[in-house]
Amino acid sequence: MDAGGLESYADYPYIAMNGKCKFQKSEIVANISNWQWVTKDNDVSAMQSFTYTKGPPSVCVDASTWQYYQGGVITQADGCGTAIDHCVQITGWQVMKSMNVWNVRNSWGEDWGPNGGYLYIEMAGDVCAIGQEVTSSIVA
Repeated sequence: MDAGGLESYADYPYIAMNGKCKFQKSEIVANISNWQWVTKDNDVSAMQSFTYTKGPPSVCVDASTWQYYQGGVITQADGCGTAIDHCVQITGWQVMKSMNVWNVRNSWGEDWGPNGGYLYIEMAGDVCAIGQEVTSSIVA
């Protein structure tokens, strides 16, 4: 909101990874007027509905174990905690290995992880605290 808006994906593609902000105010295509909570209590239905009808929400998570991610689905058994230390984006969901999973875009760059910057988190059980701080911008 302080920057004044967002650039288009074409002008500001996903190439994060310890880079410098290349934001250009002259390229703004959407103005952000405020933000809103989607859920603070792991309401999976609200998260799915928002993602489907409005777009990808921001989620803050416990990513303390993610540097070891080698692929597959992160589940509660993988040891994710609830000490929120990183924010990412849910881009959708799917069924993998007979379980519902969130598709999550990380901000560590396309060359992070085996899936071009994406990882998969089991929907059930609030894995990595994914449902505790779910927000979205309000586009004016």
